[in-house]
Amino acid sequence: MKRIIIIIAVALLSVLPLTGCITDDSPDNTITPLSAELENLKTTVTTHTTKIAKLEEDVARKADSSRVDNLVTSIGQPASVDAYTRAEVDAKIAALQAEIAAIKTSDVNNPANPATGGIVINIDKTQLYSTSNETGNKDVSATVKNNSGSGKNITLYLSLTSLSPIEDSKISTCKAKSTLAGFNTPEGIEGTKQHMLDVATITTKVVWIVPSFYLDNGAEKPIWLQFDVKTTETATWTIGLKAVDL
Repeated sequence: MKRIIIIIAVALLSVLPLTGCITDDSPDNTITPLSAELENLKTTVTTHTTKIAKLEEDVARKADSSRVDNLVTSIGQPASVDAYTRAEVDAKIAALQAEIAAIKTSDVNNPANPATGGIVINIDKTQLYSTSNETGNKDVSATVKNNSGSGKNITLYLSLTSLSPIEDSKISTCKAKSTLAGFNTPEGIEGTKQHMLDVATITTKVVWIVPSFYLDNGAEKPIWLQFDVKTTETATWTIGLKAVDL
């Protein structure tokens, strides 16, 4: 009996040290709680969710490229930013400024006959009409004033432009004369017909180069013009008179 008790006691002593070695505090056998893993996973998900929301916000703030291209095209500019060089843009701006300056210096009282090079020209009529036997509004009064800053010789460009194209064969007479020397012949001087480039039989304008005359700076000269224009069909003409540099 004593022998059996001793064997049981030895067996118990051999088992107890083994069960005491497994603890949660052992540095080699640490068991991470499940709640801690869940907390780490939650933190990771939250971080990625924040990043995705930021990306969606950035995308929402960006304009659709096709809408931008359509907007740019609608205002007359190329869709590509690189379509014009800086030099080309500067040239276009300069051309626009020159055009605006030309409009500002035009004689607003006589838009068909703008001021040119400091020479201001006014006429009292801007149109005449022609039939097969008469010329309406054929007598025209004009004034030329030299505002160029110095005396100069002035040459005038006189023109008649038909409101509708008219064939040469339908213009029987187209002459003009004035009180200026060299342009005051009794019979008048025949105008030169100018044709459309694509239709040689159609004329839209008749022109004259009026002989030059001298004007001091600030001086003004009155001019009388008379037209003799006859056409087989009634036609209306716009009168133009401006100074030119030859």
